[in-house]
Amino acid sequence: MIEPISIILVDDHEFVRNGLRGYLETLPEFNVIAEAASGEDALTLAAEHIPDVVPMDLIMPGMDGVETTRRVKKINPRTQVVVLNPDCLNTAWFWRNIPKLRVKFALMFNIFIKQTTNGVLGIPMKLMDETSRS
Repeated sequence: MIEPISIILVDDHEFVRNGLRGYLETLPEFNVIAEAASGEDALTLAAEHIPDVVPMDLIMPGMDGVETTRRVKKINPRTQVVVLNPDCLNTAWFWRNIPKLRVKFALMFNIFIKQTTNGVLGIPMKLMDETSRS
């Protein structure tokens, strides 16, 4: 049996975290191991749990998602970050900051979930393999 993909949800909106957790808990391929409402909390949890995937809100008070992602990747380069803000694609802020991270992003979480569940874990494993070569 394949181990479920471990996930730490990072979003400053409890409503979003609850919704994602509720949906992911219906899928046996995923195991939500923790939630963080801030970048600072996310770093503590990432160091403690070493997740496979971190769905990340990019725009949060305090440490933003870009800096949090940079630091999560230092903790474990194999951890994948999934951007939860596809609407930020239209902002100069996004394009100024994201290329600096040199990480692979799945920009639409619902596509990531659909491809993962339909692809029998093929997408996350592929993402992890690509990152390990970076």
